[in-house]
Amino acid sequence: MPEGEDHMNRYREDAMRDFYDSDFRHEYTDQFLQIRIASQIKALREQRGWTQQSLAERAEMKQSRVSAMENVNYSSWNVRTLRRLARAFDVALNVEFKSFGARLVEDMEPFSRRSLEVVPFEEDPIFKVPPVETMPRQVMGAAIMNSALSSQWSNESSTTQVLPAPPVPVREPKDAKKELAAA
Repeated sequence: MPEGEDHMNRYREDAMRDFYDSDFRHEYTDQFLQIRIASQIKALREQRGWTQQSLAERAEMKQSRVSAMENVNYSSWNVRTLRRLARAFDVALNVEFKSFGARLVEDMEPFSRRSLEVVPFEEDPIFKVPPVETMPRQVMGAAIMNSALSSQWSNESSTTQVLPAPPVPVREPKDAKKELAAA
């Protein structure tokens, strides 16, 4: 086994042992979340070639707030602010609960600028299909799925053939909001 791989295995084993301590696992995940959010804000901003001031204007906040949020020691996150940033970057915000095991497995993956970058909507391969109004919904759903699958697999194998996807029901956003409000 290569030396670097052995080091990662020991690190993983030590981390797993430490996670049996409740205070440790909660502190670890809090710290890693702070680092990940701050690093991703900066990576997304730089990916787009924006200054802190430019992001601040798009997110309707002060430049000093953007600067604070790019600091890995910042911990005053709230979902409303993260939504504003997601809108400014034109990306989806994903907030979810996970098991500690799933969190630890994800944290062991390489942490790099590239892993933090997210394409904005206009560059998203799933939406590189003809305009929605020109296609029946079933065709649009299959086209979106084929686009997503082919871009995902294009680097894996040149012999992969993407089969037609089953029709995907598509609802208008306002209908989805009504359903969520009723729930």
